[in-house]
Amino acid sequence: MITIEQIKQLNDLEYEIYLYLINHSDVVVKAKLSDIAKTLHVSSSMITRVCKKLGFEGFTQFKVQMRYNQEKEVRRQESDSEYLIDFFKKIDNQESKALLQRAAGMMAKSSEILFFGIGLSGAIAEYGAYLFNRRGFKSFYVDDFSHRFNVYDPDTCVVILTVSGETKETNNQIMFIKETGAKVIVISNSVNTTAAKLADENICYYIPSSKDSYFYSSASQVPVVYILETLIKEIEKVGIR
Repeated sequence: MITIEQIKQLNDLEYEIYLYLINHSDVVVKAKLSDIAKTLHVSSSMITRVCKKLGFEGFTQFKVQMRYNQEKEVRRQESDSEYLIDFFKKIDNQESKALLQRAAGMMAKSSEILFFGIGLSGAIAEYGAYLFNRRGFKSFYVDDFSHRFNVYDPDTCVVILTVSGETKETNNQIMFIKETGAKVIVISNSVNTTAAKLADENICYYIPSSKDSYFYSSASQVPVVYILETLIKEIEKVGIR
């Protein structure tokens, strides 16, 4: 893996070579060193030096790693597609439909709906509030988890979006909301999480999650968008309060 420290060691010309190599990976993995050198109007030894500064033995090893990364990405995309297909199969059953109907009924009876989320979940939560507002619901997106409302209307329904279900700020917010008597719906990646256990209703999508180098948990949010849009349809069947 190429690090920021290695990139910082490159001079301006070497950095331009590096940018070409990573931005034209489809060409680079099939090309000869001499062909790349001719395209960039530099010597073959210059390209080899760049590869060595990036932690490789030379251009050949750099190409091998680049090809491996490409194949790994293809496998990941195929795997993601399989997981999404599996999600749509699993949610199309009576148990899942009953769960969505219960959650929709809870939302339909509420005086307002608040959407909470952090990071990527926050972006989807904001979309959820916009979506529900457009369909006639009094909905808000709250992005400040340090905020404490003095009074939650017991008729309020709060939708918490969380991938891991173990974020401290999220779970503290759920406990505070529950103390006010408001209803909580959690949409998360697993039923076996703290957030899921605290919720009145928990809707899970079971998509493999990963953590990046900064330890942010992430999973495809396609299921979450589908769940939100399905809830809207179910609410319209029940009728808006």
